[in-house]
Amino acid sequence: MVRRPTSHPRLFVEALGVTLADALIVDIVIGQSAGWELLEQLHVGAATTGIPVLVLSTDPRLLRQAQELSERYATHRNLDKPFALDALLAHIREMIGEV
Repeated sequence: MVRRPTSHPRLFVEALGVTLADALIVDIVIGQSAGWELLEQLHVGAATTGIPVLVLSTDPRLLRQAQELSERYATHRNLDKPFALDALLAHIREMIGEV
């Protein structure tokens, strides 16, 4: 299921409460907090804590930070940009159990 993105993490998580996703992709962008805020909202939402999350970023430092916080935020994979579509699809398949 593909959902239209929203700029406010809390609204996105509230929408997820209605229809749960199989997996989520979160893009962490330098100088913007929305991706981190979304991870935090997913972490505290009872209906969303079990959804696997793939974190994307162009900045290796942000990916390392996401990896360090992976247990807290239940992120399952990190992928640096740019990436091959096959790599993205392989990560998603692993996350949702379609290996």
